[in-house]
Amino acid sequence: MSTLPKNYRKRWTQEENEKVNEFADSLGSQQELAERGPDFAALIGRPVSTVQFKVEKRRGWYSRNTNKPSKE
Repeated sequence: MSTLPKNYRKRWTQEENEKVNEFADSLGSQQELAERGPDFAALIGRPVSTVQFKVEKRRGWYSRNTNKPSKE
């Protein structure tokens, strides 16, 4: 039994980052991210929101201003 708290934030390994980058590169649109993202996040055991953030940063889709349309 682990002594870490349930919501403990573990660091991302290089392998996990590479998997996310490969996944991001395979996507064609944010719609595809919305469809395939949750399954991929479950596969690597990470929160969906965190995976989506990393993919959006990689693809240049992320904007802090949520009213601004994304660059597609």
